[in-house]
Amino acid sequence: MLEDMQCSVLTATNGEEAIAAATAQRFDMIFMDCQMPMMDGYTASRRIRELQLQDPRTPIIAFTAGVMESDKSRCSAAGMDGYLAKPLRQQQLEAMLSKYLPARQGPHPIAGGMARVG
Repeated sequence: MLEDMQCSVLTATNGEEAIAAATAQRFDMIFMDCQMPMMDGYTASRRIRELQLQDPRTPIIAFTAGVMESDKSRCSAAGMDGYLAKPLRQQQLEAMLSKYLPARQGPHPIAGGMARVG
């Protein structure tokens, strides 16, 4: 879906890969799946925030099946900026891109967890 919206996407299959990617290069946005093998998205997001020294801060958007208020709070506590419940819709992704990347023109690198890391 992100590639259909003119985004350049890098995929990480677990939290450790997401951290490695986020520390190796600058991304415009990170979409983080909260449930990943080896290291979940909450832990990966906390570690990215600890390691991220550049300013401005890269937005991290959670992908989760949880829809309770406690799920949103857990995402926020892990350093995530936004929250999208699964299943995802293209409208939701477009809204997040517009909110966090308002001047977006052309391809932008996007990172995230599982098939949503860019």
